[in-house]
Amino acid sequence: MLVGPVGCDKGGDSDKKEDKPKGDKKADGDDGAKAKADDGGKDDGGKDDGGKADDGGKADGGKDDGGKDDGGKDGSGEKDAEIAALKAELEAAKEAAEAAKEMDAEAAKELDPELTAEDKVAHEEKLKEGEKGPVSVASVSFGDKQTYGDRGTMFEISAELTVNEVKEGGVYAKAACVIGDEVFVNVGTISNKYGDLGKMKVTETKRLSTLLFTSGLNEKPTRCQLSFDYGAASFSTRIGDYCWDGKAVSEGMCAEPVKAVKKGDGKVVPFAFHVKPHKAMGSNASADATALNVEFGARFNEHVEDAPHLHTKTACKVGDRIWVEVAPDFPHVKPFSLENGEAVMVHHNQFYLNALPGKPEACNIEVFLDGGYGKPDEKLAEVCATDSVVKDGKCAFRTDPEGEAGPMAADSITIDEIAFSWGKDWRDKSKVVLNTRLAATVTKGIKDRVQLTAGVSCSAQDDREHHIGPDLEFIGPGETVAIRFAAFRDKPLGEADGRCELTFSAKPFMRGETVEITKFCLKGSKVTAGKCKGKGKGKAPEVDTEVVFTNEAKK
Repeated sequence: MLVGPVGCDKGGDSDKKEDKPKGDKKADGDDGAKAKADDGGKDDGGKDDGGKADDGGKADGGKDDGGKDDGGKDGSGEKDAEIAALKAELEAAKEAAEAAKEMDAEAAKELDPELTAEDKVAHEEKLKEGEKGPVSVASVSFGDKQTYGDRGTMFEISAELTVNEVKEGGVYAKAACVIGDEVFVNVGTISNKYGDLGKMKVTETKRLSTLLFTSGLNEKPTRCQLSFDYGAASFSTRIGDYCWDGKAVSEGMCAEPVKAVKKGDGKVVPFAFHVKPHKAMGSNASADATALNVEFGARFNEHVEDAPHLHTKTACKVGDRIWVEVAPDFPHVKPFSLENGEAVMVHHNQFYLNALPGKPEACNIEVFLDGGYGKPDEKLAEVCATDSVVKDGKCAFRTDPEGEAGPMAADSITIDEIAFSWGKDWRDKSKVVLNTRLAATVTKGIKDRVQLTAGVSCSAQDDREHHIGPDLEFIGPGETVAIRFAAFRDKPLGEADGRCELTFSAKPFMRGETVEITKFCLKGSKVTAGKCKGKGKGKAPEVDTEVVFTNEAKK
């Protein structure tokens, strides 16, 4: 698991201990050369040169001075021998050090065959400037840009990255920005081993960048603390801190600290909801088709290294129906952590693929915290939006379901409407897929975590099981979900088929039995409820011609 921001010293030590490459010839060469220098000074000096010095001392001392004059009196012959032996050891150590240097150069060449002597010198000079991390950061810039679809302000952060060591990791940037009395954070990947960083050689420098707050900020921050980490699957090292004061970037921590403050009750607190209906886009959208921009902040009041999963449920009343869409949220913070009081911005374009049939009377929005396997989800907030005005609490059309939710059964959900059309495959225009859209209404509360599945069997070919729609546990009685999917998208057909049978079932996410809901038969240009009867098939409808079945009782 990746850890949160750490100090340079602590992170550096951890990095060196945990991430020394296995079989790194350069690293092994250094250790081997050092061992050789230690052993060589003792073995070579004593065995070769030292031995000669002893013999010489013995010959000179015994024959000339040592035997007749001083040898027996003051031992000068033995001192000469000791001095000679020490000189020999020093010489051997020097030779071993030179050998180690050559081994280091050879190891570097094997690590990167294209590394030139000049590159090696430049690399050593860079390391002399001070202790460097695996990647150095310099010349940081931070500038605002308009988001796609004019949803607010996003930022581009870029830096000159210099590779100091070859490692398996990536460079990530975190911006903690002050807006009013809140601190919003976002994390982006500058580059990793699969991108430009992985292609760079030791000592190479390149300017790389990423976008932050792409969902858009409604207000521009007054200042941002910018942090860079080098991380992988099991480690994270801080490699740089910079400050943006609203105009320029400077190295180091901000003079006025960017300090988040805990506010509100609970581990995660949603706040500042903005809801705005707008005309749905797309060639198939009707004049009344409506989508919804939903935006809010989520403040984390506890230190978390892995941001928990949230999901947003939007229920809008249009006419006599309540249409529902559920969207998951996965705040990306790795390899950083979220500090107490820091917030993330959440943005959804609800009903984008399955537009509402008209402008909603009101929309009820709930935010849940995923409880994890076997644990119930926790409702964090509920608001009601009417004509872009948001108020706390549930909408008037929302009523608590009667009775307790029960296990999934065949009559827990009905397919009110289903439509088919053969369409050209986007990869090969000579082939076709079966586009399907449906509206399904939950009739009884469902306590199981189950999802609809669809299986398609045509006269020419069968398709695999499709998992479609949201977790049905989140859809209450009387609520309708719109779903789209394409059959045969993996293996398109050569031509439209005149006879296809679709089977809808509810399948548990983990354990339990699959419950069959209903079947439909598409024969020629007609759709009927139930199994296909007989073996004949009609003439397939023309491409892009929709065939619709409506359950009159639920119309």
